[in-house]
Amino acid sequence: MKVSSPTTASSSKNALILFMLLLLGGLTLVSCKKDKEDEPEASKMTLSATLEGKHWEADGFLVERTSATVTSDAALDVSAWSSTGAIRMHLYVYGVDKPGTYTVNNQQNSRQKDARLEITGSPEGFSPFFGWGPARYTVTRIEGKHYTGTFTASFFDITRNKTIEVKDGRFDVREGIQAEE
Repeated sequence: MKVSSPTTASSSKNALILFMLLLLGGLTLVSCKKDKEDEPEASKMTLSATLEGKHWEADGFLVERTSATVTSDAALDVSAWSSTGAIRMHLYVYGVDKPGTYTVNNQQNSRQKDARLEITGSPEGFSPFFGWGPARYTVTRIEGKHYTGTFTASFFDITRNKTIEVKDGRFDVREGIQAEE
């Protein structure tokens, strides 16, 4: 019968522990890689509309779920801009928690409920403009933090007494930031 010395037994234990740690580490790496492969790549966000008969498309986004405050209800806040068109559009979909149609009006129940449009410079024939107005959203799909739908709005600028109609609006966005490419 062979008797192990205390040093040999200790080395064997250490080798076994090291082997187990390496095995566990390897499984963790494989597991992380598998999760990443299973996660679908985030699609490019899109938002487009017809403004006064002219097509407009955003190329930068900030999308977030906001909490209710003293002056505003909880909302899905979609801020989109076009770097070439110098146009910013802010859409607020209040109370969205499932697909459906949502209508927002200015200062409903003393709470901010609107959408905003800002045009700087004079892109594509527009004069500088800042306005707000009611909007109607049809959210067709919500999957986690991903939202798809359509919208229309009327933005009114009191300084020029002019309304810009927004038609054929479409959005496919997810919470997060996407800068122009």
